[in-house]
Amino acid sequence: MKVRDVMIKDVLSVKRSTNLRELLNIFRKFHNFPLIPVVGNAGEFLGAITIESIIEPFSNIPTRIT
Repeated sequence: MKVRDVMIKDVLSVKRSTNLRELLNIFRKFHNFPLIPVVGNAGEFLGAITIESIIEPFSNIPTRIT
């Protein structure tokens, strides 16, 4: 048996131009996916994004302005 025999061929992915709202909606709809591949215009793999990588920049924002 080879990887091609068991791999998922119709993979959910986004492009670098996908906006944050669209990306969050994808994570909301498909919440069991730990990450989403990011692909280029020709479908080549560029990287991956996780929900944690979206939330992390906002985690250090103070809840109160003094």
